Amino acid sequence: MGKPQFYPAVFDIDISVCMSCQICVEVCPFEAIKMDKEFELSTRERFDALLLRKDDLSKSNTYYYRICPTDAKEVDAKLAEAAAAAASKEKAAAEANRWRHRLRRLQRHRPGHQLQADRFE
Repeated sequence: MGKPQFYPAVFDIDISVCMSCQICVEVCPFEAIKMDKEFELSTRERFDALLLRKDDLSKSNTYYYRICPTDAKEVDAKLAEAAAAAASKEKAAAEANRWRHRLRRLQRHRPGHQLQADRFE
């Protein structure tokens, strides 16, 4: 068995059955689907031309700001907050590792001296 997959292996939307009801937007667990008002997706071909893959559906952040500016600001703020939290967590882990390393070095140089290790944890 492999690791659990957090992202879908394949993402596509069949526009031949899409009614633009936006239910997919509501139920997406990743909040990754945003709907725009571009309804003219007609084509002469059938079947494969009506199946939009992830590359066809991906839009830039500036496009998202143009169609939904308030939501785009909220999403960017959440992403910045998550990045800052991850950076502070990483910094705290690095600091803890630095103190653990110092403690080990002190214990090696003073074998008879007992230090309180839990002060640095």
